[in-house]
Amino acid sequence: MAYCAVADVLNKAIIKPATDAGWDVTSNSPDVGEFITEAQSVIDGILGKLGYALPFAAVPPVVKEMAKAYARYALLRDLFTGDAPSQAASSSVKANKDRFDALVQGLLSGESSLVDSVGVVLPRSDGNVQTADYPDPNPLADQYPNFPAGPYPDKFNPLSDQEDAP
Repeated sequence: MAYCAVADVLNKAIIKPATDAGWDVTSNSPDVGEFITEAQSVIDGILGKLGYALPFAAVPPVVKEMAKAYARYALLRDLFTGDAPSQAASSSVKANKDRFDALVQGLLSGESSLVDSVGVVLPRSDGNVQTADYPDPNPLADQYPNFPAGPYPDKFNPLSDQEDAP
């Protein structure tokens, strides 16, 4: 089950430039579907590492929001690769990336939890997953072994798109 639909991803900031570039932005778009699949893979990696049982029986609302933000970010990122996007397009890419990062950071820090559509908090597994009271300082260490142990200063934050200063 996809975490969001093509129609959830499409908005004015995406439809015009994608159409101008010759991309399919219809409701069954394989172009947009590719970015939804990418979003789901990234989200599953993060949520699986946090101990949530996957796949979900029903998509939690915050996961749908994460998927929409990431899919929009990825679509715009690829749409403007090699081109100089307008100021508005650059802002839209950054806004979607920032939205996704903020949702993920809330889960990583324990400031937020996944809840289902009726408000029930989804449990994490009993394995080696830390609770919200003791968040894992480096939850993505297995996937990114070259990052230093957390908590991350901004220049080492894997969720940040800022580059290291020389």
